[in-house]
Amino acid sequence: MAADIRELTFDDILLLQRIDAETVVERFGSKINASFFEAANLLGTLKLKGFVDIEASPGLSKVWLTASGKSVLETAQRMGGEELGPLDVSVLQTVARGAKDARAAANMLNIRSSDLAFHLNKLLVQGFIDATVKMGKVSVVLTEKGFTKVGPALPPLPPSPAMPSGPGGQFVPAGGASGVLVPRKGGGMFSIFGSQRKPDARTGAGADRAPTIADELAPSEEHESGTPASPEEVMKRMKKSKAVYYGVQWMNKAAFYLAMLIIVAMIVYFAYMKG
Repeated sequence: MAADIRELTFDDILLLQRIDAETVVERFGSKINASFFEAANLLGTLKLKGFVDIEASPGLSKVWLTASGKSVLETAQRMGGEELGPLDVSVLQTVARGAKDARAAANMLNIRSSDLAFHLNKLLVQGFIDATVKMGKVSVVLTEKGFTKVGPALPPLPPSPAMPSGPGGQFVPAGGASGVLVPRKGGGMFSIFGSQRKPDARTGAGADRAPTIADELAPSEEHESGTPASPEEVMKRMKKSKAVYYGVQWMNKAAFYLAMLIIVAMIVYFAYMKG
């Protein structure tokens, strides 16, 4: 069967390069970090494309390159020694911009996969990119040599947004500084089911972010005046905050069970009165 070179991919070239005189279907998976079924599927695809042939036998199924497969490797070897051209540089730039495989690079450049395959192989042979085969899939990354080649030509990355900072240059989250959970005052017995956040003394913020356990066990390490607290005071505050946190948790549970007990008792009482 004649091979259609237009269906060639960079992945096909790497797979063809791993086929030798001892290759059999049952053991090919270990060469490409894939399972037996994945390897058999990939070899079957190469056979359909006309690049390999497979001997069907009850024992080990031998694999060998067809004339078209050998021609592909010869072309890849010949082009691998040539100097980089404009298309090679463009392909290298697509990898630098985030293309992680041949399909992504082909979509970004809008060229045929067969045209891209030999150029990616050239970049791999000359050390501008590196390729990894895992579970039958090939991913590419830029090497230091490749970055040196195209780095100056790439547009600069957009500056990251400035991070707000608190006193002393400490980072303050966009949602506001952390606060401390305290039991909700007023509202009767069921008020302990809820909790409200005490605004941070330094910023007065924190009401627009959900509290976390980190807010409970890691209170502010500064006095309300802004001066750093001593290590002893920090440890004392940590212990107190931890005790308050778990105290609130147990109070919530106790109140819940008490409320459920009252509801059940009322249901039993009214049922008894009607009976």
